[in-house]
Amino acid sequence: IRSLLQPQGRLIGGSSLVVQLRIYNSGSAPLTQLQLNYRLGTGATHSESWQGSVASGDSLLYTFNQNLLIPTQLSEMPNFTVWTSAPNGQNDYYPTDDTVQTTLCIAIPSGTYEIGTQGLFKTPEEFTKYVSCAGILGSVKAVFKFTGDAYLQRESLILNQIVGTSAAHRLEIDGEGDTLHAAPGVALPAFFQILNSSHIEIRRVHFKSNELQNSGIFISASDSVKIAQNTIDLSQFSTAAFHQNCVVLVSESPTSIAHSFSHFLQIDSNVLIGGRAGVRLESHPTQRSRDLHIRQNVIRDFLSNGIQISFVDSGLISRNNIHREGITADQDFIGVFLSSGNEGLRVVENRIHSSHGSLLNPSSSASGIMLNSFANVKRNYVFNNLIYALSTTGMATGIMANNAIGFEIMHNTVALKSSFTSGNVAGIALLGFQQQFRIQNNLIYLEKTGSLRRTALWVDN
Repeated sequence: IRSLLQPQGRLIGGSSLVVQLRIYNSGSAPLTQLQLNYRLGTGATHSESWQGSVASGDSLLYTFNQNLLIPTQLSEMPNFTVWTSAPNGQNDYYPTDDTVQTTLCIAIPSGTYEIGTQGLFKTPEEFTKYVSCAGILGSVKAVFKFTGDAYLQRESLILNQIVGTSAAHRLEIDGEGDTLHAAPGVALPAFFQILNSSHIEIRRVHFKSNELQNSGIFISASDSVKIAQNTIDLSQFSTAAFHQNCVVLVSESPTSIAHSFSHFLQIDSNVLIGGRAGVRLESHPTQRSRDLHIRQNVIRDFLSNGIQISFVDSGLISRNNIHREGITADQDFIGVFLSSGNEGLRVVENRIHSSHGSLLNPSSSASGIMLNSFANVKRNYVFNNLIYALSTTGMATGIMANNAIGFEIMHNTVALKSSFTSGNVAGIALLGFQQQFRIQNNLIYLEKTGSLRRTALWVDN
């Protein structure tokens, strides 16, 4: 068999499809008769006989008389096998090219499917490859059912251009608390890559990285994606490059910090450990991401920034617990960093604390919330946050605005008490050029020790 021409592409259950292939006569004698066969999965074999004449080195386009009926339910992987037998009524002495086998991309019907040794899909890789090819019909839930921890051996789990998803028909992957490891020595860009897709949810998976992995979950050009109740542990990094900077990375490439545009993202109730940052979103000034929600996560022991956002139009960063109680390296700390070009963001009711854990005499800087270079169309709000225990001999600032336009800082509590005898502490610092801002009803408590300099409100432009 030279090639299987039909069926190809995404298939729908209940369809009746033509089966067509091209046969090549690699023998020295003309081919005058042949048995042709096909089978889907472990189903019945359909066979037909052909008679005619195909010269040596020539080929035949053959269409089966009986169409293939696509099942309406997936009870097994749809492995489709086509083969020839009995050329010229004899055994084929070179049978290696007699058979073609492929997995048909039959859209997954609505329902719940197990991923594991007893499930329809044996591994997470098998499921993500299949659903990226086939898409879904109705809401689909895939559930991990591992007998022990699972390991990704070669590549990321990629969900790419999933067909059939909508607000009414979502794709959900539920780990049920199972642990998914990056295998030792395997360099993975990320555990999951969600690309050009929508209405996908990943929940209750415990991701455990190795020392070579770049990020946990990577999202690009995707809408209505929810990452909820997962534990993503990148703590094996002692240092990390910029492209290894996120536990949940929203960008264009998992090995860079290029720009992306993704909308209606929810990062909710996860435990995010390690990496350069807990959450980093790099969007674009002419094509901003919209409606980003980062809520009720524990973000800890990152190397630099808890949350870093740029060029986002509207979003909520709320009720996150951001700290570095277990950090072992003396690194600068920013709890929430609103970088360039954000507008319409609300940073409310977050708890940001313990910038340097139990390190002795750390000298790097610490900022609870940093606001930088805002757009001036929609105002940004920093309300009701609790910031405390930013302890360093370097500069510690509760809330810092740097060359920012259009922001309000209200009803926050900043309580900075340091046992160090040197360093500078500021409750709220306005540095550089500021415009269209309001600061009101904040509670600032700074306790001085030794030669420590403290400033409740520092304005320097």
